Formats: sequence, C-alpha cells, structure tokens
Amino acid sequence: MNRTFFNYQSMLDYGADLLKASGISNYIKESEWLLLHVLDKNFSWLYTRLTDSPNKEEINNYLKYLDLRTNHIPLQLIIGKATFYGRDFIIDNNVFIPRPETEIIIDHLKKKVSLQPLI
Repeated sequence: MNRTFFNYQSMLDYGADLLKASGISNYIKESEWLLLHVLDKNFSWLYTRLTDSPNKEEINNYLKYLDLRTNHIPLQLIIGKATFYGRDFIIDNNVFIPRPETEIIIDHLKKKVSLQPLI
C-alpha cells in the first residue's frame, strides 16, 4: 500500500476513481466519507484544507478502507456506525445495518396508528 498523494484532493480523486471502477454507485460521497473517517473531521474542515498534504498514517488508513470497500464490505461496517432516524448507532458484524427504507416504513406506520394513552 505504498502510494504518494500530494494533497487531500488527490486522495479523494483516487478514491472516487477506484470505487467507481469497483462498481460502487455512490463513489464520490463514499470516497469523502472514508477520508473523513480517517481524518476524524467534518466536511467543512476538509473542504477548507483540500490542498493540505496528508501524512503516511492517513494515507495508509485511507488505502486500507478503500481496499475493504472495493471488496464490497458495507461502508457502515468499515466506519463502524450508521445513522438511523437521526441517531448514530455502532455497527459491527453482530448487528443489522439500518436501511433507509425502514425509516419510510416507520413513518408510514406512525401516520396509520395513533398512539392512545393507556389510561
């Protein structure tokens, strides 16, 4: 996993190209999410520092996560969390990954069922 990147933008570009070639449909966003996870930063921080140079640890971790994702390991398992109903949940191999469709089902059921007080 020896590769040199001059800045974070070149890492994002490389990641997006690699994920796209692997058939990942959301390749641009997933490249960003993986890098943000490696850096433990938010979008604002990253996009104000795209020309900053990464260190070797950041590069190695990013390449490791890209390798997992190109092997179609779910993104949520790689980063260890998933958002469901606006809350982050810890994800590992022992739990189901929440699906966005489940939120739609819950919203539909909430409209159909009005909760009445027990008294």
